[in-house]
Amino acid sequence: MSASKVTVAIPTYNRSQLLHVCLESVLAQDYPDFQVVVLDNASTDDTQAVVNFYAQHDKRVTYIRNETNIGMLPNFNRAIELNCSPYLNIFNDDDVMLPGFIRESVLALDVHKSAGFLFTLARDIDIQGKPLELLSAGDIPSGLISGLDYLELCISGRNFFIHPSSVLVRSNALAKVGSFDSPHAKHTIDFNLFFRLAAQFDIVFVKQELIHIRIHPEQESQAHWHTATGTGKFAMMAERIDAIAYLLQSQRALDGSYQQWLAQRLLALNAHKSELAYPLLPNLYFTWDERLCMVIQELTALIPPGDTFILVDQDQWGHDAIANRTAIPLIECDGQYGGPPIDDATAIAEFERLRPRATFIVFGWVAFWWLEYYPQFYHHLTQFRCVLKNTRVVVFELQPRAIDARSTTRSLANVTVTIPTYNRASLLKVCLASVLAQDYPDFRVVVLDNASDDDTEAVVRGFAAQNERVSYIRNPTNIGMMGNLNRAIAINSSPYLCIIHDDDLMLPGFLRESVQALTAHPSAACSFTLIRDIDLDGTPRELQDAKRLTKGLINGSEYLEQAVSGNLFFINDSSVLMRATALAQVGAFDSPHAKHTIDVNLYCRLAGQYDMVFIDQELIHTRIHPGQDSQTHWQSPAGTGRFAIVAEYIDAIAYLLQSQRAEDASYRQWLAQRLLAWNSHQSELAYPLLPNLYFTWQQRLDMVAQEITAIIPPRETLILVDQDQWGSEVVTNRVCIPFLERDGQYWGPPVDDNNAIQEFQRLHHNGANFIVFGWVAFWWLEHYSKFSHYLHTNFDCVLKNTRVVIFALRQPPA
Repeated sequence: MSASKVTVAIPTYNRSQLLHVCLESVLAQDYPDFQVVVLDNASTDDTQAVVNFYAQHDKRVTYIRNETNIGMLPNFNRAIELNCSPYLNIFNDDDVMLPGFIRESVLALDVHKSAGFLFTLARDIDIQGKPLELLSAGDIPSGLISGLDYLELCISGRNFFIHPSSVLVRSNALAKVGSFDSPHAKHTIDFNLFFRLAAQFDIVFVKQELIHIRIHPEQESQAHWHTATGTGKFAMMAERIDAIAYLLQSQRALDGSYQQWLAQRLLALNAHKSELAYPLLPNLYFTWDERLCMVIQELTALIPPGDTFILVDQDQWGHDAIANRTAIPLIECDGQYGGPPIDDATAIAEFERLRPRATFIVFGWVAFWWLEYYPQFYHHLTQFRCVLKNTRVVVFELQPRAIDARSTTRSLANVTVTIPTYNRASLLKVCLASVLAQDYPDFRVVVLDNASDDDTEAVVRGFAAQNERVSYIRNPTNIGMMGNLNRAIAINSSPYLCIIHDDDLMLPGFLRESVQALTAHPSAACSFTLIRDIDLDGTPRELQDAKRLTKGLINGSEYLEQAVSGNLFFINDSSVLMRATALAQVGAFDSPHAKHTIDVNLYCRLAGQYDMVFIDQELIHTRIHPGQDSQTHWQSPAGTGRFAIVAEYIDAIAYLLQSQRAEDASYRQWLAQRLLAWNSHQSELAYPLLPNLYFTWQQRLDMVAQEITAIIPPRETLILVDQDQWGSEVVTNRVCIPFLERDGQYWGPPVDDNNAIQEFQRLHHNGANFIVFGWVAFWWLEHYSKFSHYLHTNFDCVLKNTRVVIFALRQPPA
């Protein structure tokens, strides 16, 4: 193609009628030096005839047809590959370019040399061209914008959604950051690209309405963004988390307060991403009713009967949810909810008007966004004591009361062992016997019965009659697993607390060794021991692998680093002895991510502020049996366990970002790379759970075949690292050698870096000129870090995206 200053590329498929209108609008532009390239993705209508008509009458128009439909993403990227102009616009075939778009865009990019791309205001139109909503520019000022400022707006939830048709991009910027791609969703490939550009370049915003975006039912993106089951908002959160990683690698992250802000934004966005997944993955989290029941229990325990409180719930909970207390909505009009405040000043004024009548202000999870969106109002509230904060509710006490001295009375025992239970009388009997057999002298046992309907009470009272250390507490109704676990924390008055599951066994010496460990290490929040799984009948199974851990004191940050590195040692609740003062500091069992990771979340929060102690002794037996809900969560193909645990790893990155270790620039770079990797991996784990989120396996494989064909010449020899999952047919007319290889067959992964390098060198010397890593083997490039460093140091990486990484191999070193 000739080198005009601007190329307008129009990818199209079977939209000849709309394409006609689109072409007319582009060719009517008054800028003199541009060309139009129509990339036809093997249309079966009269697209070719329509474009050829224009090409015959206007030499600026070029028509290129793909032999087969290569998919939306490859067709967009083909526009980038074929472009030879300094500036490129990729224009959707159903949109309309208004007069002056190219002229104003080129003028702005010519003036602002630091900008990687430009975008303009756009308005939605319907299928007939009727004007709809003007897309809001939000807080973005007109003119030159720092790319980092734009990313900061994005992670603050105040970004302007840039439409690709409204963008003019500098070609040398694309050469630096790559093409359209995303590991998160097929409909966020544009946002991913714009964020990558913003991380390295400035941006120009032309605050003029110069593009019309056509909205019509046949667009697949409409289902993605605007339906109840759409994945758009969920995927967009993943893109914003990537933006945090880019900011973490910037010069701005040298400032400690900026690191703290990024950490808080990461925790908030990660939690919101999980919240958006709840309706998409129904088994992931507690139901609405379960969460509301927990809130009612918490508020009932906190707010005295007869009190009045201000309720910020956007009228979704119901003001009569908390019995014997009066709730006033904020904002309130004649006793009814009047909607959110228009600004901070209104929120503060309305709050102060209601404050004399109220003893507390309560924010429900549905209104947590208020605490971010109205920062001055939130700052105003910080003059009051926050008496409760978790993933469901935040409560400020407006009129402090005298503390009931009875609530702080110390237990007579140094250790409380609590056993939450529900309908497991026979297993509970064995558990209780194992606890009472401990040789440590100063402990008591509290059984928290979650409204069992078997003979649990009779079993416990039988033990209590024989041993005064045993107490029995029955909940009037079943308050759920997490509610019962947290009741154990709430009622504890001992310096140390152990919560053992009702189907587990405590082996001799557990309490003695655990108390000794915490006494010897006052900086530790908790101790934990080795465990062994046992069957329902008590038959021993495997012993927990603890090779990664050092016996004794473990720095909390080092424990989190193991998690962030993918080597988390899973601590079993029953094996833990916790320091009550540490629990008071970090809070109870809770997680915004999944109901089965509340323990992991707690231990990561403890590690964020304290050390830990590992006792390298087998002192707990954990029973595995089919009735456990957690087995479905962690072990079944449809389980959400791995998806949820990655969210906890991302939280761990936020905690490390707030540590002193993050003062080191190389450490921040490592955290940023781990954040990108885990965020990508969580999206990959979501593909089978959310089938419409991403490209299918076959679609991705087809893209890889196109990319390999374009880069590696016919009859060349390549090393293929795909763990024997792609099949040799993905690479035709080329010699493909599996890696590792024995007698031409895949032999499995290398045992270590040295083995990988030696085998690679053997194949390289035998004539392989490329090595190709498929997405199924991307973990190799992390796990075999020396092998990865060897490749990056000695050879050129000629392609890297979410599907494939290709190195071109020079002649073997002498």
